[in-house]
Parts: sequence; structure tokens; C-alpha cells
Amino acid sequence: MRNVNSVSLIFTYRVRKARKMLGADALPALTLHGLRHTHATLLLEAEENPKVFQERLGHASITITMDIYAHVTATMQCSAADRFGALLGG
Repeated sequence: MRNVNSVSLIFTYRVRKARKMLGADALPALTLHGLRHTHATLLLEAEENPKVFQERLGHASITITMDIYAHVTATMQCSAADRFGALLGG
């Protein structure tokens, strides 16, 4: 089994190296933990069942997943407004 801290340090090093090569504007400063948040948020935006990404993230309950990772993004707000408008016949 790999050491989580070692994997995180290697990932951070490689991102830093890639940012130097590509330019800081081409690649955001990423961490593994940030990537985890992005993963969950993108699945939520894609309207994936939250139970699916709860299991992917390894949380014991859906409440933990939704409390931590269910960030409401502008895309999600627009989608909700569009769906609500459609329900009202607009």
C-alpha cells in the first residue's frame, strides 16, 4: 500500500513542474484533495446520482458526501432555474 503523503507530494511536484513547462496560466495549481472536490462537483453538475459518488469517494453516508462536496456552482444554479422555468411552462 502506498503512503498517502508520498503520493500527494509526488503529485504536487509533478503539477509544479508541469506549470513551469506550460506556464502558470495554462494549468491551475492542483492538489490531490482539490482534484477530489473537482471530481465530486463535476459528477454533481452532470446530475450523477449522489449515491454513486458517495461510494466512489468511500464515505460511510450520503450525508457526509453532500455536506462536504455538494458545492452549488453557477452551472448548477442556471440548470435549476431552467428546469424550474420549464416546470412553470416558460
